[in-house]
Amino acid sequence: MAEIIKCAMISDKHLFKYIVENVDGIRARHEDKVLHLINNTIQIKIDHVTNDVREAGKRLLLNYGHTLGHAIEMTTMNGTEEKYRHGEGVAIGMVAATYIAEKFLGTYQSVGEQLKHVLKLYDLPIRVISSDDMHSECLEIVNLDKKRKDNQLRLILVDEIGSAGV
Repeated sequence: MAEIIKCAMISDKHLFKYIVENVDGIRARHEDKVLHLINNTIQIKIDHVTNDVREAGKRLLLNYGHTLGHAIEMTTMNGTEEKYRHGEGVAIGMVAATYIAEKFLGTYQSVGEQLKHVLKLYDLPIRVISSDDMHSECLEIVNLDKKRKDNQLRLILVDEIGSAGV
């Protein structure tokens, strides 16, 4: 669900609304509701990957929540046991990215509130309890992120639901 919510956040405000309004049917796995999600999400991914093999343009937006989410996943692992699964890391990463967009780009706080609301509807985490050591480890991992360009970190940020940029 985190990956589906991510797709709605970056490019489809109508899908986001659908996810919120149909939570009971989606969680109950009603076929028509789930197929609607799958079809829309596949189309979003196709739109973002077509003609962008090297993540130089629109495809890069599919990494929303991943830079910070991967760092959280990696720093909370206990040996080979993961505390947060990939989708959970992405969920927390999206919340963190939304906070960054609010703080540094002036994105409306309502975007983050709506994101947190929908993540809670699907029992996805919105925060991690961390330590100073975890912060340092996360920063180290983020600084090694594959999406860096010219030694600069690139984050995918949502300015409003359905619209994202680098």
